[in-house]
Amino acid sequence: MADRQAPVDLKSPALLERDHYGWVGFIEHLPCKDEAEVRQFFRRSGAMLALVHLVRGRDYHAENVIASGAHPIAIDVETLCHPGPLKRQANPLLAQVEHKIDQSVMVTHYLTIRAGPKGAIAMGGLDLAKEVDIRFWQFENANTGEMTRRSKLMDARDNFNLPVLDGEQIEASDYAEEVGSGYEESLAFLLTLPEMQPGESSIPRLFEGVLVRWLVDATATYMNLVNGLRHPDLLTDGAMWSAGAESIGGRRMGEGTYPCRIGPRRAPRHAEPGHSSVPRCSRHGQGLCR
Repeated sequence: MADRQAPVDLKSPALLERDHYGWVGFIEHLPCKDEAEVRQFFRRSGAMLALVHLVRGRDYHAENVIASGAHPIAIDVETLCHPGPLKRQANPLLAQVEHKIDQSVMVTHYLTIRAGPKGAIAMGGLDLAKEVDIRFWQFENANTGEMTRRSKLMDARDNFNLPVLDGEQIEASDYAEEVGSGYEESLAFLLTLPEMQPGESSIPRLFEGVLVRWLVDATATYMNLVNGLRHPDLLTDGAMWSAGAESIGGRRMGEGTYPCRIGPRRAPRHAEPGHSSVPRCSRHGQGLCR
């Protein structure tokens, strides 16, 4: 975008690319120097929302964005080029609602998203974390005869996603105008670029022909699977746990993961476990991947 003289500049991490792996530079959570930098941060947040929305990105929640001075920087960009609903609603009214939701900026998870019991946990990319009275089960003395589980109060997550000025966390709601202007100007600019025009699959032509991993199930599905396998009835021995994994996995999982090329809609092809197209990445600290 900088090379095309975009109205709002965005910063990305340093990248060292190799044939089958790569390194991403460490992103430090830094405060803003003054009020002007805070306004620049939220204006850039609007620009990032426009870009993510246009390339059909998802999962840009608070844990996948770091505020580094006047720059919001995404540290997890593996959920771009989302294909949209795999099955259309038979009811015309529900199909229209589904389409509106799928085209909305809200599906990026960058503005706001609620998780946990009764939506008590604010997890959007521009959400401010607050104390919540939620408990969860945590295992102690794992892999020993003394293993047990205890109820623990959930800690409030860190607010690495929002800017800091003079030691105070800044809320996005106070800078809605900056977010809005950054979004509108950047979206208008991006739509003038030929390669950013929607292709046959609603994804910009820039990405057509690119091999991607199509993850059918939502993250919540995998969370439910993990939580189900922690049930005490399945922890008595390995055979019980394996049988439970087969049962819960078959009941809760969809059709799995597929490698496919972006373009006109077609039936996806199943990926074998350990397929080389499935990337493996571990993140340490605040944004170091390998």
